Amino acid sequence: MQGNANENLQTKLSGEKVGKKISLLRDRNYENGFGVMGVSGERGRENLGYFTYGGIADAKNKSVWQIGQWGGIGDLSSANETKLADGIWQYSAAGKSVTVDTKNGRISLGVDGRKEYKRLRKSGECWVHNLIEQSFEESVPFGGLSHFNLTLDYSVDRCDNYCGSEYDTDVHAAQLTLYLTLNNRPTATVFNADTGEWSNGRYDDFLWFGVPIFDNRKEFQPQNAAYDDGTKSYISSIDTRNYQSEPVKTGKRYRFTYDILPEIRSAVKRAKDMGALKNVDENNMFFSYMNFGWEVPGTFDVSVTVNGLNLEID
Repeated sequence: MQGNANENLQTKLSGEKVGKKISLLRDRNYENGFGVMGVSGERGRENLGYFTYGGIADAKNKSVWQIGQWGGIGDLSSANETKLADGIWQYSAAGKSVTVDTKNGRISLGVDGRKEYKRLRKSGECWVHNLIEQSFEESVPFGGLSHFNLTLDYSVDRCDNYCGSEYDTDVHAAQLTLYLTLNNRPTATVFNADTGEWSNGRYDDFLWFGVPIFDNRKEFQPQNAAYDDGTKSYISSIDTRNYQSEPVKTGKRYRFTYDILPEIRSAVKRAKDMGALKNVDENNMFFSYMNFGWEVPGTFDVSVTVNGLNLEID
């Protein structure tokens, strides 16, 4: 969606309305199934398979959710499908697993690193992901928002470390995070060959914004900003103490709602201070995508159950 970022969001966005708020996430019960991307990333974001719940869901035509499963051995695009109960389906391949409860809007994501890695991962090598992802139906203007509330109801069901005596906390971890992308989309931008700069910033230049939930190495995770070599962009995450009052314990259920908009504004400033988003005006920036789930650069057996996930704006 292009245009004035201050236009009325109630009329410009087509999310699910809850009171005066708009939910950005569609199909929050996962009833339309999932598209499943590849393991290597060679074919980009193309779906190589689908979760159809035994053919009930027309996922190929209607799914808005995708599975990101980069790295490891298991390939969920050709996963084993098991019906556990009415409306509950499980998909598994090697050490990756996804269990979907369409009746209650619940999903579990698991990674067993013992089945995904042939040996302990070394520094610089790719690592295993198991993520749910969604692109927003309409890009959301950053400059026109009053609030951006994240609600998450979840439990980390297990996190067992099988790295052994060569375990290195600088290399091996189990991390659970939600990410958003904030993209630069000006109506026009011109490249100046003399300065090497774009007048309104490079089109689709973007920032990763992270909300950490769990990291096996730390009771709380501090604010962090760094350059991401993989996507050639800056990544900024916030301090977990802002929305979690205690360290996350396995087997315990947690729920919070937190307005992340002030944190995002601070993240954009930090990125600019680090030399990113050159000439980008925040009124030309739009939210377009989110993902949530595991990144496991080590031999861990982990699982999370998400009882509810929502992103609401006004």
